Amino acid sequence: DRVLHEQERRLADLTQLAERQHRQIDMLQQSTAQQLQELQRVSFAIFDRLDLTKRVRALQNRALWRVRRHTPQPVKRIGKMIRSYFQTRRLRRGSSIGGFSPALSNPALIVEGGNDAYQQSLMSLGRDFARAVPDNVLRQADEILAQGPYRGVVLYPPTIKWTERLFQRPHQLLRALAAQGYLCIFGSPDATADEVDGFRQIEERLFLCSEIGVFQAFEGVNLILWLSRPDQRVVSDFFPQALVVYDIIDALEVFPQYCDAFLRDHNSLLRRADMVTITAEELLTTARKIRGDALWVPNGVCLEDFVKSEGDKVPVDMAPLLASGRPIVGFYGAIAPWLDYALIDYAAQQCPDLSFVLIGPDHEGGAGCVTPRSNLHWLGPKAYSALPAYASRFDVATIPF
Repeated sequence: DRVLHEQERRLADLTQLAERQHRQIDMLQQSTAQQLQELQRVSFAIFDRLDLTKRVRALQNRALWRVRRHTPQPVKRIGKMIRSYFQTRRLRRGSSIGGFSPALSNPALIVEGGNDAYQQSLMSLGRDFARAVPDNVLRQADEILAQGPYRGVVLYPPTIKWTERLFQRPHQLLRALAAQGYLCIFGSPDATADEVDGFRQIEERLFLCSEIGVFQAFEGVNLILWLSRPDQRVVSDFFPQALVVYDIIDALEVFPQYCDAFLRDHNSLLRRADMVTITAEELLTTARKIRGDALWVPNGVCLEDFVKSEGDKVPVDMAPLLASGRPIVGFYGAIAPWLDYALIDYAAQQCPDLSFVLIGPDHEGGAGCVTPRSNLHWLGPKAYSALPAYASRFDVATIPF
C-alpha cells in the first residue's frame, strides 16, 4: 500500500508538472505568435519603404540604364579604370568625410595601427570592383537579368561564405528578399568553398557571384545595396544611384577591423544610407542618436525550414542519446565565449537524468570551456539543412547566453 500510495503521489506530482508545462507552452505559443506578427509588420514596413524609394528613383535610373546597356564594353572598361584611379586617390587621402561620434565608439578598444591595414583593405576592395570582368561572366549577368522582371536587384558584397558552418542573418535576409520578388546577388568571398565560377543559382532569384566587378553590370536596375559592415561604405561610392540599406548586425567592437577609420565609415553609412536596420534594441538606442528613423529588425527563423517531415531520419550521433531514454536539452549555435558555461555545467551536474546536447562550431576556443560530463555532449558543427533533424529530437531547446 505504501508503494502504491507513493506511486500515486508521484503520478499526481507529474500530472501537475505536465499541466504547468502545458500552460507555459501555451504562453510561449502566444508570445511567439505576437513576435511573428511584429516581425511581419516590420518586414512589410521595410518592403514598403524600399518600394517607395525605388519608385522615386525609377525615372532617372531608366534613362541611365538605357545608356549603359548600349555602351560598348571597351568604353565601359576605360570608365572603370578612370573611376578606379580617382577612387584609389580618394582612399589614400583618408577614409570617410567628417568625424565620428564618441557615443558610438570605445576608444580603449581601437586597434593600434589598425588604420593603415584598414585603408589597405579598402583600396583592395576598390580595385576588385574596378577590375575587368571576363566576358562570359558579363554574359551570365545579362542572361540573369533577362529572366526578369524583378521588383529590384539586391547586391550583397562579399562578407561571408554561403557555405559557412553557421547559416546566418545575411543568408536568410537574401532568401527572404528573393522570395519577395527581388533578384538577389550574394557576393562570395571564397569561390572555391562556395563552388562558384561567375554565378551559381541557389534558389529562385538568388545567385552566388564570385566576380564582384560584375556588380556594376546591374547598375541602374532599381538597384539596392545591402551592406552589413562599415568597410563596405566604399562599395556605395561605385553606385551613386543605388538605394543603400545599412544593416547593423552587431556591436562594432566585435569586428577585427575595428579602428578609428572603421568608426568614421560606420557613422558615414549611418548618416548616408537610405535605410538603417538594426538587430538589437541596445544598438538601436545608440544609432537613433544619429538616425531617428532606424528600424529594429531582430533576428528570426524561417519556420518552413524546421517543419518536420515523416521521412526524417534520426542522426547517427543522436541515436545513442535517444536510446538512453533520457530527455534531451539542446542548443545549436556558435560554441563561443559568450555562452554561460557555468550555468550549463551546473544544470548538467544537478540533472544527471537529462542529456545536454551542444551543436555548433568551436568559436574562439569556446569548446574548451565545456566541462566533460557523462550527460553533456558537444556534437560539433552541423549543416543548416541537418538542424531540423536534431532540433525535432530536443525536448527542451535553450539559448544559454
